[in-house]
Amino acid sequence: MSSAEPQVLVARAALARVLGIEESTLRADSPLVPLGWDSLACICWTDAVGQAGWRSDTGAASRAGSVADLADCLTPVGSP
Repeated sequence: MSSAEPQVLVARAALARVLGIEESTLRADSPLVPLGWDSLACICWTDAVGQAGWRSDTGAASRAGSVADLADCLTPVGSP
C-alpha cells in the first residue's frame, strides 16, 4: 500500500486529530496501541472520518493494529 493513497491520508489525519498528536509522526505501519488506541479512540476516529466524507467498518477498525489497517476499513461515502 502506498502511503499516498487517499485512505491512508484520511486515516492518518483523523487519528492525529483524535489522539492529539502530530500527523507527520504517523506512518502507514505505525502501531496504534502504543499511541493510545482504544475503544473510545475508535469511536472518535469513526466520527472524524465520517466528517471527512468516509465510512468506517467500526468492528474492523477496533481490531486494527496499524494506520494501514485503519485505512483498509475506509470507504468513501456514496460507494457501495
